[in-house]
Amino acid sequence: MSFQFYVMGMLGLRAGVRAEVSFGLFAIDLASIGAVVEFGPYIKLWGYFFYVYTRLRPAGTDTWKVNEQMLGAMYLEFGLYLNVKFKAQALGGLIKYEPTLYAGEYPLLSAGVEKNVYGFAHEPAQGGVLLISDEDSDSSNGIAMQLPESYRYMKTVSLTSGQQVEDLYGNAKFHFRVSNPAFSVSDTGRITVSPPDGERFLESNLTITWRGDKLSFSKYDIAITIPLVWTNMSTTELDQRFTAKVAVGNEVVWSQIYSRIDSFDLPAEEEILERIGYYNYEHETLGNLMYSDVGGYADADTTGLRLTADQTWYFDLTRRTYTLNVDGVQNADGSSGTRSYTTTYGNSFRLNDLMNTGANNPPSGPFTKFSHLSQPGVDEDADGTDDAFAPDTQARMGLDTAAAPEPGTQVHVKPGFVERYGFTANVTAQYRSTAHRAKICYRHMDLLRIVRFFRLCLPH
Repeated sequence: MSFQFYVMGMLGLRAGVRAEVSFGLFAIDLASIGAVVEFGPYIKLWGYFFYVYTRLRPAGTDTWKVNEQMLGAMYLEFGLYLNVKFKAQALGGLIKYEPTLYAGEYPLLSAGVEKNVYGFAHEPAQGGVLLISDEDSDSSNGIAMQLPESYRYMKTVSLTSGQQVEDLYGNAKFHFRVSNPAFSVSDTGRITVSPPDGERFLESNLTITWRGDKLSFSKYDIAITIPLVWTNMSTTELDQRFTAKVAVGNEVVWSQIYSRIDSFDLPAEEEILERIGYYNYEHETLGNLMYSDVGGYADADTTGLRLTADQTWYFDLTRRTYTLNVDGVQNADGSSGTRSYTTTYGNSFRLNDLMNTGANNPPSGPFTKFSHLSQPGVDEDADGTDDAFAPDTQARMGLDTAAAPEPGTQVHVKPGFVERYGFTANVTAQYRSTAHRAKICYRHMDLLRIVRFFRLCLPH
């Protein structure tokens, strides 16, 4: 919601005495000439009042932001006025001629200022600084510089005519304040720097505030803040440029080039998340599918930074971990256990070691080889593979339509994983026997043929 109200204009009042002198040949009612004189005191009031009220609630929040602004001024004038008119008439005023011979006002008193100041003519450029250089290039007698007069130009409006111009005002109309005690500003606008021993670079904020005029008012001060910088670095050093970078993992997502004296801020957390597409992986119930935690810049300073060399800041993001628990993994001695594998969104589970599992124990006889992964609680088809956990399943949203391929060296987390399992899947390792029966016949001369059957176990 927003509301604006403004009013401007002039009010005037005159209280005078009117005197008229007429001459006629026969009768002044028939025809006459003469003069009309009017004089007396007057008072005039010019002014304006501007008011703005806004009440806004940013999207996604319950907090209302209220802002009020008011600005206004008045100018009052008191004096004497004099009007002189020539008057000629005939036929009892039916024909009349009254030109003004003189009209004038003589101001005696005034209150307020006719030219109202409502702002600075020149705002500091974004990221710009005022470099303090010693005027006489001799630091032994102090480091000082006069404030450029461009900062004392003000926007003005004439309350009587409405004309808008930029005027230069003296230092006495301003109040100066610095944030660093190594800097000082005199009433005449002279900036002095007293650097501590060994310092090559100093900075401060200079706030210049308009002192205001009589009968003018504003809810807020009319002020500007100018970043001040002093340095004894060489021209070569000042011309150097360095690169600031922000990286997420090994990928640079933001970079800018700055000089030694440039002050800058790193991108806010929200900007970095937008740059990497963080919100593309948001799920309505599970949260973010790609990342589990946003560490940001940790404890690093992110504002008011300066460079003396190329520098990279790391924005920490913890990748979301997906887990695959495999039950029934057979060891060489015939025992079994559970193994867990992890991956991140879009990457694969490394299952190479499963290919080398299975029983291989000649004394007891069990010999098995890894076949595939199945899902608990799902009936297998005749070939035992249609319900298999597909090795190329990817950890992302979507429908799992791919058939189970032959067991390979790795299992990908395939479309449909998140919808089906969330962040953790439980599957079972299936094995096939590698033991076979063999028949060997022995012949000994003409003796009775002996036939024996036994298991032939093929090692892995």
